Amino acid sequence: MKLDKASKDLSYCIELNLKKNPHRVFIYSDQEKITFSEVHKKILSIHLFLKKRGIEKNQKIIGYFNNSIEQIILMLAVVTYGAIWIPLSTDREQSYLNFVLNMTNPKLVLTKEEFVKLFKKINLKKIISVEKNLTNFDRFSTSVVKLAKQSLHSTCAIVFTSGTSGPPKGVMITQKMLLLSAIGNHIASKQTKHDGYLLWEALHHIAGIQLVVMALLFPTRVYLIKKFSKKIFWKLIRNYKITILHYLGGILEILLKNNSSKFEKNNFIKIAYGAGCRPSVYRSFVKRFKIPIREVYGMTEASSFTTINYNNTQGVIGIPVPWLNVKLIDENKKIIKKINCIGEIAIKEKIKGSITPGYLGQRKINKKNFFQTGDLAKYNNKYELIYVGRSRDSIRVRGINISAWDLENITNAHKKISESAALPVSASVGENEILIIILKKNNSSTSLFSYANSLKNKFSKISFPRYWSFIDKFPRTPTQRIDKKSIEIKQLSIFDFKKKKIIRFKNY
Repeated sequence: MKLDKASKDLSYCIELNLKKNPHRVFIYSDQEKITFSEVHKKILSIHLFLKKRGIEKNQKIIGYFNNSIEQIILMLAVVTYGAIWIPLSTDREQSYLNFVLNMTNPKLVLTKEEFVKLFKKINLKKIISVEKNLTNFDRFSTSVVKLAKQSLHSTCAIVFTSGTSGPPKGVMITQKMLLLSAIGNHIASKQTKHDGYLLWEALHHIAGIQLVVMALLFPTRVYLIKKFSKKIFWKLIRNYKITILHYLGGILEILLKNNSSKFEKNNFIKIAYGAGCRPSVYRSFVKRFKIPIREVYGMTEASSFTTINYNNTQGVIGIPVPWLNVKLIDENKKIIKKINCIGEIAIKEKIKGSITPGYLGQRKINKKNFFQTGDLAKYNNKYELIYVGRSRDSIRVRGINISAWDLENITNAHKKISESAALPVSASVGENEILIIILKKNNSSTSLFSYANSLKNKFSKISFPRYWSFIDKFPRTPTQRIDKKSIEIKQLSIFDFKKKKIIRFKNY
């Protein structure tokens, strides 16, 4: 049974691969590859280094890297040592880094020489500049030949949320959660030993980490790249014989913007799986690329996977994974059983350790209660879940909460619109008015008035946006979602549909 693979710690998984597949490649990149035998040796050297530095169990270690094999090995070494790995994005501003440093007070920072200067606020003795191929750890040879067993339920990593809807939160991750996320990845993608994955996701995000752990549990090929690039994406897919495509956020929309190429037409992809595929994108992607889409739903706090759309039905996020109990609840926290009634997704463990112990610096989560996700959904007539949007990503207009997700779905269905973002702006009377920001498709010359007017009948009277604007490029989170918090509204020229004129908001 696949869930049995979540009963042994990562040390056991690495030792098992060393015993059975010492010369099999664990991870490939464009410049190198590393076998399980090499991984094991590197990890033991890093363990001895950590011991000599006086690092103890449960002490925090920050990893600050671009995607690299070095980062993967350091993560596995820290976790199997019993310390806590905290991977951070190198794309974020200094204020974000300072916030995390103050919150975590790390015992050690591992990074590349080019990033050392960013860590001004901590003692330089805590910073280790990591050399290519981890050569500065090679001198720490040890007579120890086996990795020590670690707890499945102690915190082994802290993954910070992107902070798009408030300050970043440090989600505490256990080895049990990592193992379940890897199993979820295996199930959702229908992985076999013949498959290959392109690891484009950032390794400070659960989506990247789960694929690394999956490669420990199931034989597969994983090709690591530094970051997602739409220009060379299909070429990499072809060259590496990638058979499974993982998507998040706006990845599918970005690929649809590419000009058609010989590489996209001659790919080996058998399935695309992931989260955040809107119905209009689903139809366009399947039609163009002839690749079936399997939508899933999940969050870092619950071992990454909560539901899987096993039937690949358009617009559906599926049914619960075996380790979670999933319900919809109303505003009074009563369970919803009727179809087409919107409620908040709430989850509870079926298997101990499926849900995070809590957030760093906050009270632990009460596992006796349902964990409220903040996401809204409804049942179809087969009792599969349909995602509706974030409960907090709603815009209150004249006493009514309107889903930004719904507004964007309607807007994105327009044939000349690539993507959109719905945001609240202050109303002169009442709570908010709606602003729709549009990314045009193929440099369309259509005016804002024409876009708004052509979509007017698609919205209800109260949900029709008063304000409309263009943007040349949306800011993105590391998983390519639109980062609404980073949109500078005051820089935009905005069309006021009510007054039929262009304005600017100076106070945003």
